[in-house]
Amino acid sequence: MPATWTIWQQVGIGTDRTMGYADVAGFRCGVCYPFPLFDFNNRQQLDVIEQPLIAMDVSLQQYEKLSPSQCIQRIESLKLEIKKYKGDFVFLWHNSSFVTATWKKYEDVFYNLYK
Repeated sequence: MPATWTIWQQVGIGTDRTMGYADVAGFRCGVCYPFPLFDFNNRQQLDVIEQPLIAMDVSLQQYEKLSPSQCIQRIESLKLEIKKYKGDFVFLWHNSSFVTATWKKYEDVFYNLYK
């Protein structure tokens, strides 16, 4: 960054959804709605749109060490905050989280995302 963003624009990548905290759920970008990225080196707005990542499975379970019920509560709290600002809830759930025993008890967290 910002070199990566410039390369993405050059190769036609139009959207990024990776700008978020690894170790905690929340608003790393300070917002919950899409915005254009900016190339600070060349002082120009890029065509690449950032849709901020708000939460990730490992952030809640491994870093924040939340139980499944605490994860659901945290997600619901984030969803309410996002709804207040008419934003987008971007959540990353790794496909590997479906196949390990450690994550089995967290399946309800995933399915609760869509309620």
